[in-house]
Amino acid sequence: MKVTVEREVAGRTLSLTTGEIAKQAAGAVLIQYGETVVLVAAQNGPGRPGIDFFPLTCDYRERAAAAGKFPGGFLKREGRPTTREILTARLTDRPIRPLFPEGYTDEVQVMSNVLAFDQVNDPDVLSIIGASAALCLAPVPFQGPIGAVRVGMIGEEFRLLPTAEEMETSTLDLIVAGNRESVLMIEGFAQQLPEDRMADAIMFAHRAIIELCDLQEELRRAAGREATPAPAPAENPFAGLLRETAYGRFKEAKQGGLKQDRSSAVRELKESLVAEHFPEGAEVAANGGTRAQFGAAFYELENRVVRDLILEGKRLDGRGWDDLRQVSCAVSVLP
Repeated sequence: MKVTVEREVAGRTLSLTTGEIAKQAAGAVLIQYGETVVLVAAQNGPGRPGIDFFPLTCDYRERAAAAGKFPGGFLKREGRPTTREILTARLTDRPIRPLFPEGYTDEVQVMSNVLAFDQVNDPDVLSIIGASAALCLAPVPFQGPIGAVRVGMIGEEFRLLPTAEEMETSTLDLIVAGNRESVLMIEGFAQQLPEDRMADAIMFAHRAIIELCDLQEELRRAAGREATPAPAPAENPFAGLLRETAYGRFKEAKQGGLKQDRSSAVRELKESLVAEHFPEGAEVAANGGTRAQFGAAFYELENRVVRDLILEGKRLDGRGWDDLRQVSCAVSVLP
């Protein structure tokens, strides 16, 4: 079933359409702003056994055909992703990745393809909005939606989603992404903009982001999709055990001496704990925990120890917050 929702943003119509293209994807959205159109599809699948990270892949491609052209020169084919495409893919990834629950390791891919570019409205922020909308439709525990806008400044006036012509004279190029409650990502540059004006620009952007989040919620309701709840994290049998038995030794190993000495002490502690819980090279401990779970619990304990030391006003090498290293400088080092 084709579903379209739209809203006027900065004097132009922004529309989200689903159910017409890429029906086999877990979630797919055709986002149009002016005459710029981007197709964003999201797909999920089972994760690889044993991985301890979230394998999210975001890809963004601009084809010459989107602007009514074809590649010239000797090779009349599209090449590898350009620097702009790679940076836009990273721009799409950055605000989305933290909104998946900790411990979620399923494969998730987000593919953005620019189908039409009117050379007026930049498709990069549309990729972020479309990715969020596609993930909201997909059966994944995405804690969205999020919105993204570009803010320019002509004279002393902020411009929301400025055109390419306006950006030529703009003294600000700021991309802001966030959800209803907060700002998640800021990227851009300005020509000597005061700090208070930059803060105003961010809040100006966030007001528009709230409207974009509402639009995506409207699309999800119209498409009859429900938000996927986050799965309960699996209990790690080593998490509490290591906190009880190894916290003090870990804290001692992390303090004082040279960096190499601290690293050696931590390594020796880990080896002793592995020998204690996995005797004779066993893969499963007596409590049913695996080596992968032990590694995750050990890493978590290291984070806790370092954080606690910082809150106590201690650095790992014994310095306090206001202590500086001896710094030496020399000139005429090179001939």
